[in-house]
Amino acid sequence: MCDGRSVSRSQFATLFAVIGTAFGTWDGNSFTLPDTRGLFLRGVDNSPYTGTAGRDPDRNARIPVGPGANSGIAVGSYEVDSFRAHNHKNAWFASGAHQHWLSSGTDGSGTVYTTHARFGTRVVNVPGVGVTGPGVYYPTGGLAREDLTDAATATATIPMEGDNETRPKNVSVTYIIKY
Repeated sequence: MCDGRSVSRSQFATLFAVIGTAFGTWDGNSFTLPDTRGLFLRGVDNSPYTGTAGRDPDRNARIPVGPGANSGIAVGSYEVDSFRAHNHKNAWFASGAHQHWLSSGTDGSGTVYTTHARFGTRVVNVPGVGVTGPGVYYPTGGLAREDLTDAATATATIPMEGDNETRPKNVSVTYIIKY
């Protein structure tokens, strides 16, 4: 069973001869069985006969799955899950009268402010005033509302983030055909 148990090298000598300490070890008398619970198996991206296939772009950054386990391009190494680098674009259009909701906070001194989404400015929110500018209202609840009568178009791009590929959590194994 691949549950990460530590077992005796002498009791499982044949298995130890095949996998050694690729999946870790706690001492010189035992070795760790693979712990594949909740992980996907991924063929190691290296071959003594044909070299690297190039299918694991982060193969050199793989980490040990446990104490004493392999890292890098080796059986037993581990990769965390990741999403491939990408960005998002969105655009929206408001025709005629519309509203903007603005977030509020405190600057640490007790002064309450509002960050204006349209101009990026901080407007001091004076409690009890109600209106602090043309069309800007501060109802209770920490949000301000700006009522506009003109049309507006806005676009935004969220910066690219992510890794070289999309992948689940996985551990490297060598697939062997026995005949």
